[in-house]
Amino acid sequence: MTIKQKLVLFVGFIAIAVMVIYPPIRFTVSKQTPDGVSAHTEFRYERLFSESINKVYYSRLILQGVIVLAVTFGLFAIFGRTQKSAAKRAGILAEINENFQQEIEEGVRVENRLRKRIAEMTAANEKLRREINEVSQSVNKQMEDRDQLEQPPKQQSIQPAAAQESPPSESAKAKETKQTDQENQNISDSQGEFGESNK
Repeated sequence: MTIKQKLVLFVGFIAIAVMVIYPPIRFTVSKQTPDGVSAHTEFRYERLFSESINKVYYSRLILQGVIVLAVTFGLFAIFGRTQKSAAKRAGILAEINENFQQEIEEGVRVENRLRKRIAEMTAANEKLRREINEVSQSVNKQMEDRDQLEQPPKQQSIQPAAAQESPPSESAKAKETKQTDQENQNISDSQGEFGESNK
């Protein structure tokens, strides 16, 4: 029972108590007319026991009580229904809020999974980049080694050619020296023969 329902019951009880304390009283009023004396019944509200109980207008009192009870229970039911509808709306709002919170939590979990997946993909990309750099460095090193291996045979092929060219020059020098020695010897021999002939 809500505060409004309690207030409605309290007001209804007060209204019924006031109607019982001040009930409608019937009394007869007589008037002097040219045709004679006319009497008619009227009613008014007076305190109980100020007049005879027989003069109480019970049908009107009961009708007033029924009207007050109907209004009281009607307002009681309306406020109760309002409370139920408010409670129902509160329950619906609580359920919506709970669903919304669950959706938010699910979104946060999905976001965390996506961030974790992105971090793993970033780490994998970084690892792949390092492996590519290592492979490119190894390929460059192999190419440099191949170039170095290809360069010495060319130098060796040039050096033997120079070596082959140098011996003929030495042999030519040796021949020239032999020829000069032979010429000198011939000259000395001819001079010796010339001297002997003079003797």
